[in-house]
Amino acid sequence: MLTLILAFVLQTAAPSQAPIPNPQSGPQSARQLMAWVDITGEVAKPGRYGLSGPMRIVDLIERAGGVTDKARRDAIEIRHALSVGDSFLFDYAAWAAGRYISTPTVVSYNVDLMPMDLVTVLAKP
Repeated sequence: MLTLILAFVLQTAAPSQAPIPNPQSGPQSARQLMAWVDITGEVAKPGRYGLSGPMRIVDLIERAGGVTDKARRDAIEIRHALSVGDSFLFDYAAWAAGRYISTPTVVSYNVDLMPMDLVTVLAKP
């Protein structure tokens, strides 16, 4: 019955009143639209990258073609968009050297990224 009512509404809706897609279905559900992370700054290929599953910061840096020679490898900023005010620095140089750092503002472990995170690879001063 609900399907018939929905079909009627869709057929009689004015062209300017396009139906809102169901966020749980369709080729691009709302969850899929939010499943990305951005990386900007000193990487070879900055941009938006899709998340099809778990991704860590080092995976994203590799997908973005690696850091440039101008990159500040000890201060890559990660901002979790879904957690207001949650940002910290990833020390890529320490991670690559196998050194462990974990403070409230700087870490060197391979951080799990979350949907809509923004990663900024800062330039050397």
